[in-house]
This record gives sequence, structure tokens and C-alpha cells, in this order.
Amino acid sequence: MRSGGLVRILRVAFPRSRRASLLLLAIGIAGCGGNGDSSVAVSAAPAAATHLTLGPCNSAADSEVVTATGVSTLTRVVTSPIGCQWEAGPASNLTVVRTWWYRGTSIEVERSHDLAARQQVADVKVGSLNGFSARVGADRCEVYLADVPDVVSWSVEFAGPPHADACDAATGLAQLSVDRGAQ
Repeated sequence: MRSGGLVRILRVAFPRSRRASLLLLAIGIAGCGGNGDSSVAVSAAPAAATHLTLGPCNSAADSEVVTATGVSTLTRVVTSPIGCQWEAGPASNLTVVRTWWYRGTSIEVERSHDLAARQQVADVKVGSLNGFSARVGADRCEVYLADVPDVVSWSVEFAGPPHADACDAATGLAQLSVDRGAQ
């Protein structure tokens, strides 16, 4: 199964708060199989000069995520070649910030998932990249940017008020990634 198919299954079957952990587990399990050829290289950033060149966590430092969200207790709990996740608070009242780099997908595919989930979708442009934001109420917002043929995303989900605007925080983090990745 292609990784895009796995992502679609996870999106339908599991809430966003559990998807990142399940996706990382599935990637780890998939990496255990194969024909023993260890010569395949995995890059953490697009190789073509026309793409963003992003470092770990789409080039955002932990302190910058804290500043963008205003949540001083955020702690990074996931670091992988495709993204990161920060959390604050108890499991029953969790603030979550995520960033992912979806390789080989299109912005249209990501938009269709958010439209199917009946989220409020609006076009955005961050730096030179077009994309969209998807808002769920006042507490959650995701920003997806097309870095063809890939998609870079930032998601901010606050546990509850008072907090910064979720879309402002996600867009600010996306802007930071675009600024750093274009250098």
C-alpha cells in the first residue's frame, strides 16, 4: 500500500490526535520488511532547488512554537524525518501543535479531506506558496502549503480558551518554515 493510502485510512478511521502516533508506528513497521537492501536513502527535505529546504520540524525551534502559540508548557513529543509534534496539558485537555511534510501528494488531495470533514476551508498564500487553511471551531486550525509535488502543513489545536487565534499561530509557523526553507 502506498503511504498516501495509509494516510487516507488513518484520517478516516482515527481522530487527528492519534493519527501522528499511528502513522509513525506504521512507518516503523513498514521499514522492518523488504529485501534487505539498505542502500535506499531517505532525505529529510526536498532535493530539488525549486522546493523548500527544511530542517527538522520544518525548520522551527521549540521556543518559536511556544512563542507563536503563547503556550509556555509545550514540549516536543515526536521528532521524525517527516515532522514533529508538541503537546501541553493532560490527555483530557491537550494542546497539540503538529507540522508534517507530505511527500508526493497534492494540495488538492489534502483540501478534499478537509472539505469532506466539513471544515471551514479558505485559500491562503504564505510567501510564494499557495495553499489553504482549515478551521474547526475557534480552537483548531491547519495550514497546508503546496511545495509541488509535496505539501507542508502546520496544525494548532488549543485545549480551550483563552488562547491565541489558532489560524494566526499556524500561519505564523508556516511563514517561518517558508522563510527559512527558501534561503
